[in-house]
Amino acid sequence: MLLYKYRGNIGLDNKKFIESIDMICDNEIWCSRIRDLNDPTEASFSLVEFERNLISTLKIFSFLKIKKYKQENIDNYKEALKNQMKLYSNNIGVYSLSTVYDNELMWAHYGNSHRGFCIEYEFLDFKDFGIEHPDKYPKLNHMYKYSKVYYSDRIFYLSKINPDYDDIIKFLFYKSKAWSYEKEYRILTYPYGKFNYNEKCLKSITFGLNMIKEEKDFIFNKLRNKGIQFYQMKRRKNEFNFYREEVILD
Repeated sequence: MLLYKYRGNIGLDNKKFIESIDMICDNEIWCSRIRDLNDPTEASFSLVEFERNLISTLKIFSFLKIKKYKQENIDNYKEALKNQMKLYSNNIGVYSLSTVYDNELMWAHYGNSHRGFCIEYEFLDFKDFGIEHPDKYPKLNHMYKYSKVYYSDRIFYLSKINPDYDDIIKFLFYKSKAWSYEKEYRILTYPYGKFNYNEKCLKSITFGLNMIKEEKDFIFNKLRNKGIQFYQMKRRKNEFNFYREEVILD
C-alpha cells in the first residue's frame, strides 16, 4: 500500500526543516502526542452506552443473585475506564498518513501552500514497515497499532462492558466527517516520540509546486543515495487538478 506524509517545514535556516530531512536520512519518524495535533476534538469519546449496557447486565446479575447491583461499582468502573482512555490519549504517539499525494487541501494545510514536500512509503503489511523504538528498554512494552481513520457524525461511543485494548483504542481512530478529505491512516505508538522504520519502505519525495530550488537541491544532495525517486508537482493546464512528474537527478 502506498501512503503519504505531507511536510510543511521549509527554509535552509529553519532548524525543523533540516531535522526533518535528517530524520528521513536516518529512517526515522516522529509520532506526535494526540494533544499536539491540529484537531481540538481529537480523542473524543463517550461512555454513555457503556454505562447503559453495564447497568442492564448488573441488574440481570442482581436478579439472578449472581452479583448485587450497586451504583457505586458502576461509577468506579466507569471512572477507571475513563482514566485509562485519558492515559492513552496523553501518552500514545500518532503518525498520520494519507492515501493521496495530490490533494489540494492537504498541500495547502500540511504542505505549506505547496512550498513543502511529500514523503511516499510503501508496505504490503504493517510488519513490513518494521517500526521500532530506537532505545532498547528491556522493561518497556512498546505497543503499535495501525488502521485507517473512521469519519463519523458523532464521537466514539464505547459500548462493550468488558473491552480489551483493541476495543478501547478505537477512539483514537475516529474523527469528524469534516476531515474525511484527508483519507487518513494512522500509526499509533506507545510511547510517543521518535521511531525507526525499514528503509526499504521509503519510495519517493515529491516537491510542492512552490518549493524553491535551493531547498530542492538540499533534499537532492541529502537523499540522492537512498535509492528513491523524486517528483515535482505540476498543475494541469486549464484545470484545478495536479499531477506529479519524475525529476531525474544529474
